[in-house]
Amino acid sequence: MLYDLEVFSFEGLRAAGLAGRPLREAQAWRRMEVSTAPEDTLPVNFDNVRVFSPVSAQIREEIAAVWTSVPRSGPSTLDLEGWCLAGRNGFLFNPESGIAIIGQGLGGSPDYVRWHTESALGAVWSSDGRRLRFEGPGPVRAGALEEWSCLLGMPGQDIYGHWLLDAVPRMHLASEFFEAAIGTRAGMLTPFSPPWAREFFEVMGYPPPRVTTLEENKVYRLVSTLTPSIPKNGYVVHMQTCRDAWQAFRAASPRKASGLRGERLYVSRRNWAVQRPIANEEAVEAALTARGFLTVHPQSLSLAEQAELFARARLIIGQDGSALHNILHAEAGAGLGVIGLPERRNYWHFAFTEAMGHQVAFMECLPGPGGMTADIAELNLMVDALEAVR
Repeated sequence: MLYDLEVFSFEGLRAAGLAGRPLREAQAWRRMEVSTAPEDTLPVNFDNVRVFSPVSAQIREEIAAVWTSVPRSGPSTLDLEGWCLAGRNGFLFNPESGIAIIGQGLGGSPDYVRWHTESALGAVWSSDGRRLRFEGPGPVRAGALEEWSCLLGMPGQDIYGHWLLDAVPRMHLASEFFEAAIGTRAGMLTPFSPPWAREFFEVMGYPPPRVTTLEENKVYRLVSTLTPSIPKNGYVVHMQTCRDAWQAFRAASPRKASGLRGERLYVSRRNWAVQRPIANEEAVEAALTARGFLTVHPQSLSLAEQAELFARARLIIGQDGSALHNILHAEAGAGLGVIGLPERRNYWHFAFTEAMGHQVAFMECLPGPGGMTADIAELNLMVDALEAVR
């Protein structure tokens, strides 16, 4: 079956006041937006980004500029009755009206959605990015007529950090929205679940019988399905929503001793299928060990073991990556030091630390053929900066 779709931006529709109203005479638009949370009004403290070098001062300025220029819009509840989805990220479209909706609130930036649909669905986009076409099977039903379900589709479905960043807030919102709207907690539909996703679902109140994992090679027609939009726009999150969700996740997470324990943790990616390796990691580890840090490899631990490990940490240093988001388990006032590359300034670390009451510092390394090289003197300055405010 050929799907030929006109692409609309969810953010643009919301800004124009069109989401939830018929943009054209099509049933597809009449059931889109059923409620919207207010704009985020929580203050944000950019002084929590510690400055110890000219680059770290520049990063603080960039974070402040981004967070003061991008709206922290509240999430919406979307009624997806009759809509279709395809792919592991839950690409949404209505074949009868020829409409596709993309955007940050529904699972990633336009560039990300384009990459995903091209790689996963074989989609061909028009040169102006306003239309796409792909071949796929005819839609099959997802969900039951007599029951409500929630769709959990998002960018990076197989990435641990995105489950904390995108899935946990959406599951938290789904629980609140459903209980308010229909008086019960609905089942969860997810286009993809990595092996450890079960632990996330259980912590957020969705045990296995309440979760249905959809097949990636099918096109599904949604029945009685609602979903919250993702409460973030790029690196900027709706702080109230995310803080509430992360606090709920922290409170509900079981904890299990792993044999590792320390208030100072160096989070290493050395045993990972390494992306962005540190060429001189032995020197980094030696410098941090000399300052009382314990080297840990969180990917070898369960969620419960990671929760216990990071709950006791007061100072965490590590390479930019998903594991650093575990600082949400730490008691307020902890410090996070992020080792990264100039071309990859991941400001989501600021979102987690600001929401949970922590401090954060960023240092950047020189890239090279064997990976990035960390300046040990600068590493020690970053540790000093975080120690000075604890």
